[in-house]
Amino acid sequence: EESKQGMDGMIRMAAPLAFGTRILVPLIDGFQSIHPDVHFDLMLSDDFVDIVTLRVDIGFRTGQSPDKNVISRKLGDIVSVICASPEYIEKYGMPRDLNDIQSHRCTGFLHPQTGKELPWEINVNGEVNYIHVPSVARFNNIEAEIEAVKRGIGIGQLSEYLIKKELEEGALIQLIPDTRVPRLGIYMYYSERTKIPTRVRQFIDFCILKMTNNDQ
Repeated sequence: EESKQGMDGMIRMAAPLAFGTRILVPLIDGFQSIHPDVHFDLMLSDDFVDIVTLRVDIGFRTGQSPDKNVISRKLGDIVSVICASPEYIEKYGMPRDLNDIQSHRCTGFLHPQTGKELPWEINVNGEVNYIHVPSVARFNNIEAEIEAVKRGIGIGQLSEYLIKKELEEGALIQLIPDTRVPRLGIYMYYSERTKIPTRVRQFIDFCILKMTNNDQ
């Protein structure tokens, strides 16, 4: 019975939409297969969540490191990759370089709060450059943009960690790889309270193990 101690009960988590769907749901599945008595509440929103006020055990965010009043662990880099579906390449050809991209059909991402289109971030000799592309469809939701690129609507710049499976299976093909920029991070954060329940501590360790080990 000793091993089960503190392992039943609820873990409340907050995370961005696409991250929660694509990364956290499989992690919950893996963890519950070992600890079926741990239950989860997963609240998905692309806004920053104040975990203390909402009494959330673990928060996840993408971008910059969270604020000072929480403990934060970096789980990985967010690398943006330019990619297209095999269908798109068959129909419109393969762009050779960034100049070529300007004559192609692209997808764009609209900032969920401001509605402004975000430029693509490109690595040029170690410097981050921002370029605007001719977008034929723009989205304020990353899942929708991924779906559009997979369907061949256009070439997109997407976060590699979200489309790992598609890249491995060939549903998406990476283009112009030397432009990749690892600028932002994936962070897990939790409150600085002294006693973290065993189940929460175990899930934190589980996430660190699975996400920082690239062979998952």
